[in-house]
Order: sequence, then structure tokens, then C-alpha cells
Amino acid sequence: MDINKFFVFLLTSVFSLFYAWGSNNDRLNKSLSKYDYFDCVVNGMIKVYKNGKFGFVNLKGKEVVPLCAEYIDMGDITNYYSTFCPILVDDTITLFSKKGKVIKSPQVHSSDNAGLIYFKNRIGIVVKDKIRYLDSNWYDVRPSDAYILLKCDDGRKEYSLLYDYSGKQILKYDDICYMHSLSFNSSKDYFIVKRGGKYGVVDINGSILVPYKLDQCDIDLVGKYVVCGSAPDVYTLLSLQCDTLSSKEYDNYFEYKDYFFGWKDSECDIVYNNKFVDDFIFGGNKVIANPYTTSIISLGTERTVEYFCISQNLLMYKANGNYGILNKLGQEVIPCKYCHIDILNNLIIAYDTFDLNKSLVSIFDKEGVCIKEHLYYCLFDNKSKFHYIFNSVYDENISFIWDDRKANLIEMENIIFSRCDTGFYKQKVGNGYKIIKLK
Repeated sequence: MDINKFFVFLLTSVFSLFYAWGSNNDRLNKSLSKYDYFDCVVNGMIKVYKNGKFGFVNLKGKEVVPLCAEYIDMGDITNYYSTFCPILVDDTITLFSKKGKVIKSPQVHSSDNAGLIYFKNRIGIVVKDKIRYLDSNWYDVRPSDAYILLKCDDGRKEYSLLYDYSGKQILKYDDICYMHSLSFNSSKDYFIVKRGGKYGVVDINGSILVPYKLDQCDIDLVGKYVVCGSAPDVYTLLSLQCDTLSSKEYDNYFEYKDYFFGWKDSECDIVYNNKFVDDFIFGGNKVIANPYTTSIISLGTERTVEYFCISQNLLMYKANGNYGILNKLGQEVIPCKYCHIDILNNLIIAYDTFDLNKSLVSIFDKEGVCIKEHLYYCLFDNKSKFHYIFNSVYDENISFIWDDRKANLIEMENIIFSRCDTGFYKQKVGNGYKIIKLK
């Protein structure tokens, strides 16, 4: 293909996609304009209201569940249409699919935000608009984002089952007491299980990671080490073979590659390949752990620190009650003057004040260049994995949305903060509202 024709084709395709979304967005907002009010986008659906009735519209603007005065909500809006929508119709809970069809089921007693449905004597989930039932001997259920843990009793003995959200049974043990997805630098799921009266750790396939030798179930698999917690902020260190490596009880810990760092007050133990060492090299930073102090030497500067950890190839440390960041070259990326720091994939959030509802922050790139200062940040408004919302200190109507995948900051006006699908936002325009999608 001629190179000029190729670029014309590429530009035409990109423009067509952009135009298509613009047309779809216009069509969606035109459909929404006929309602008195509508919520944000949740799981690809929008709840709409008119004349005291409510129903649901999809992203194409089609009303898939018609407006009806007899419908009464069941549960939190965050659950709508993850796999089904439970609605009370004429004193009976009815399950609707994303296409607005009724999912046939026996009488439903209740549902929850994890997508579980409770019947008279059974519990089930919806998979491809059909109900799949879980073990009927259950007496306790503990759902997570990826799995459903059932505690069961068949009258002879108790046992635990682990299901995924397709209804497939993955693990069965005397007890499955916890599931992780996971600690600092690991991305694999593992499960703490009981067999023969002892606890161990297995992976999703049931392969043994830690043998059944432990008497307690408060276990954290940290790289090549096992950490047992006997109380909040009281941790002991073991090898993967369950040999005790330290009699000391730590109040904090983290791991990096084959190193384990255990903290007791402001003293740090460094463990490498199951043996205690006195120092650790991280690029141009040398960490020295003496019996009473921990120091970081970088570019000829020595800092006495109260704590440090490594994230995204950056060393975050605490000194004199404040936090700062050094890079691998030993250069100071963020000065040690902030009360808290979060390190994302492409962004650093530095807190001047820390509050779950309204923190004053500045944001930096990984090189330490300030992107924006004087912002408010609310953890409760930030439920997306990739988008982070900040408010201007000077104008409450101005918001900044950071797309961590594209490393891009977008300024927007009059954004309504509520649970919303990634990339979709509800915006106030004049006396009304519209749904917008970040490009």
C-alpha cells in the first residue's frame, strides 16, 4: 500500500471512530433529555426518572427497563447490571437482564452488592442471564471482587468452598480462611487453607506454596517469606518452609525482590535469602541498618530515617514525621515535607494535609516535576482504577481528572461526583445534565 494512502486511511479511520462516539454520545444525551433526572453510568447502564417512575437506559439511549411506578430499588446503585438488576415488582423481587428481559427464578428473598442472590434455601449467581446455584449446605458467604468463599456444614463436618463468578468450584478444604490478591509486589492470588488441623498456603490451582505446618491463619505470603500476625501491628517472620527467622515482633514490613524489611519502631531489620544483612543497595542509594538507627546515603548525603519503602522504582522515606521520595540515582524527586505520599503508575500524589474527605495535595510526575498544586483530593470520590479526580482549591466548579494510563490531566467544569464507570462522567450544563466520555 502506498505510504500516503496508508496515512490517509489511518486518519480517516481515527476520525470515523471519533465521529461515531460523538454521534452516539449526542444520541444518548438526546434520549436522556426527555427524563426528569438521571444517574451516572454504572456497569454500562443509566437509571432514569420521570413523573415518580424509574427505569434503565443503556449507552445507546435505549430504555431497556421501562418506566414503572411499581418498581422499588433493591440494594445499592453500584450493583445495577453487573450481571443483573433486582427490582421489587408487586411485592416480588424480579431479576432483569441487561437487555431488560426477566430472568426466570424461584422467589428471591434478597440480593447484595457482590451479585449474590438469596432464595429460600439456596444461594446463586447470574451467569449469562441464567441462575447457577452454589452448595446448599452453606451457612456463611464471603464474596470478594473475583471469588466467592462459602463456609459449609453437611451435618457430618464443616468445610469451605471457593467459587469464581462463573459458578465454577475452584478449591475445597477443611477451611479456607482468607484470600489475597496480593501484597506489595506480587500479583498472584493465593489462599490460606486448613488441612489435617494445620494451616498452609496454596495457589489458585491448589499447588502448595507453604506447607501445612502453621497453627494460625493470619498469614501473609511476602515474596520468599511468610509473615504471621498475632495481633494488629504485631508480625513475625518465617521462611517458606515455616522456619522462624526472627524472634522479633515487627510493627510494619515490606519486601523488594529477595529482600525483606521488618520495622520495629524506627529500627529496621534487613533479610536477604533468609539471612540478616546490615545494608542494602538501591541504585545510588545505600541503606545502612545499625542496631538503633537506619540511614540512607545518597549522593554523599546521609539521612536518618524512621521508615522507607520502595514502589515503582522510587524510594519513599519518612524522616522527622514527613515523607519524601528518592529515585534510583539517589536524587531527591519529592522533598521530605509531606504528611503522606501515594505513588501511582504515572503520578505521585503528595499530601499537605491528609483527610479521607478533603485532602490538600500537589501532584507530580515520576521525575518530580510538579503538574498541579493547590488541589483538593477526596478518596471517597475516587473509585476508578485509572482515573483520579481532583478539585481546584480556588474554584469548586473546576475539576481535574488524571488518566493514569495515558498520563494525561484533563480540566473539566461542573462534574457531578458519584459512582460512575471509568471514562464516563455526569456534567451539569445550564439547568440540566449530560453524560460525557473522556477521549
